[in-house]
Amino acid sequence: MTSRAPPPRFEPCAFEGVRYEAEYATTNQAPRTRSGGVVAHDEASGRKLWSVTLWTTVDDDSGLSIPPRYLQRITRGASVGELRVEDEHGVVYHLDLASRAVRREERATRRPAPGRSD
Repeated sequence: MTSRAPPPRFEPCAFEGVRYEAEYATTNQAPRTRSGGVVAHDEASGRKLWSVTLWTTVDDDSGLSIPPRYLQRITRGASVGELRVEDEHGVVYHLDLASRAVRREERATRRPAPGRSD
């Protein structure tokens, strides 16, 4: 199994009486999975309101472990009623707070022009 530093610490996002934080889970049953997402807590009581999984990875049968993907930032989205969640690879997840629907936005990668290797 690959050893890795713990997830980065960052300030939770809080507004309208709800605090949103990163949440991670691992299962040790076959197949072993790792997942990450967002959990919402009532700020006054601390009670968990809901959670949404943003990604899940499954370790393959080769014995190699896939390192977890850590979240780096949770902020209010550009649209009303939306959270913007960014992971360490630059992938952005847009989470609709009413429906809990997630839209994933891949980071654009620069590709070399045909025939070039840069």
